[in-house]
Amino acid sequence: MNPSARPGNLRVLLVPLIVLSIAVVAFPVIIMRPFVQQKPALLTIALMVVRWSFGLTVAAALAGLVLAVRTWARRPERFVIVKNTVMVAAIAVLCGAVPASRVNIFERMFHPIGEAHFLPLSQAGVGPNEMVMAVRINNEARSYPVLEMGYHHVVNDVVGGEPIVVTY
Repeated sequence: MNPSARPGNLRVLLVPLIVLSIAVVAFPVIIMRPFVQQKPALLTIALMVVRWSFGLTVAAALAGLVLAVRTWARRPERFVIVKNTVMVAAIAVLCGAVPASRVNIFERMFHPIGEAHFLPLSQAGVGPNEMVMAVRINNEARSYPVLEMGYHHVVNDVVGGEPIVVTY
């Protein structure tokens, strides 16, 4: 058997595949965090990675499956159960990265507020330096804290008898 094609050498290729899959899923999440200054070049790269992440993770999972089939320890040898268990775990990580690449964590974090609840200013706990968005319609006024809007982005409300959508 060719020494470079030995099963142990092929199993080592699973490591870069796992690193690639985790990086493709994690990099955009780290770069596109809210309330953190984002550099245009890194944001451009993160958006490109998001575009290609599904294909990259599918390719890595398929490559990992091929490696696993080619290197599966069938004959009795020392630590075969440990090697096979580690390989199954590696394939689970690779296959788990595929659906993870399709999840937009920010859509889950920043969901619209279903039903807004309002308090009088004296009870609201809004600091003197905290920014708010204010709306006044037909002598009725509401304010929406920017920090809260930063997490939800959209509030459906009725002010002065008029339905409105507040967005940030």
